[in-house]
Amino acid sequence: MVECLRDRVSHKIELYAADFFYDEAHKSALESFGFTIFDPARHKHEHFRMIDRRTMVCSCGIPPFQSIMPIISEYVQPAVLFCNAYEYQIDSTRPRPAISPVWSKARRRNGGEDEYTIVLGPPKRNFEPFYTESTGRMFDNYDMAMNIGEEFDHKTLPSMYDLHDLIPKPKSEEQRSHPGCIWSKWQCLFVRKN
Repeated sequence: MVECLRDRVSHKIELYAADFFYDEAHKSALESFGFTIFDPARHKHEHFRMIDRRTMVCSCGIPPFQSIMPIISEYVQPAVLFCNAYEYQIDSTRPRPAISPVWSKARRRNGGEDEYTIVLGPPKRNFEPFYTESTGRMFDNYDMAMNIGEEFDHKTLPSMYDLHDLIPKPKSEEQRSHPGCIWSKWQCLFVRKN
């Protein structure tokens, strides 16, 4: 995509990447293609600050229950989004998801004491979509340009659990085969209308 765009625009195209699961091999490969790697560690979020209205955001392999779209929608509406759609965007008979908090206070046990920290989205992990009012307003301003799930047989592709050894495996086969866990089942290209 970048090579194609570089032939069509006169300005420099900057490339940024951030993922909790990059190891040295991932970082080295990305840097060889010209990417600047950002640290997505909790409370840094420096990668979100690089997004503006001219940005193309690629959020591949992130299912709706871990979506970063609610965070992005709080700040800006990028020019292009390549991300997992919510079910209602693929199937018009489905309702929009329930509204989630953008930030929550979560309790964790640290030794014998309770420790509280601020987390993105709901305080408990589940398979409900992470979706906010600003997410809905943002997507109302986009057209779906391509539904990758219709273009390819997603069942032949690995799930996010197969791609990342560090992600805790789900307890049931139902959770493991949830459509949102398959990277391209709902992967779509969205273009901002204005």
